[in-house]
Amino acid sequence: MPVEIITSLQNPRLKRLVRLRDRRSRDEERAFLVEGYREIRRALEKKVRIDELYFCPDWFLGSNEPTLIAEAEAAGKGVVLVDGKLIENLHVSGARRLVQLAQQIAEMGAER
Repeated sequence: MPVEIITSLQNPRLKRLVRLRDRRSRDEERAFLVEGYREIRRALEKKVRIDELYFCPDWFLGSNEPTLIAEAEAAGKGVVLVDGKLIENLHVSGARRLVQLAQQIAEMGAER
């Protein structure tokens, strides 16, 4: 699956991420954001269904992030490159380097 690139605040996928800051939107869509390398790594290890992985290489701290992205891509997950300024506009706590969209925990538990 090729890496998609988002360069505009008008992109509907980026707008969806911004909406997910609001609890009502998260509840309605039964989705939430997971931020940061460690949290995304844990979600992958626990087999949380990942819809898409958003990243900005300018914000990588080391060599772990590209490896995680490659693993997600190899698993057939959507991988999306986002301009660093656009990720900052998400206004998520700390605007971490990686943002992952995953389904609600309640729904995941029902599938087991």
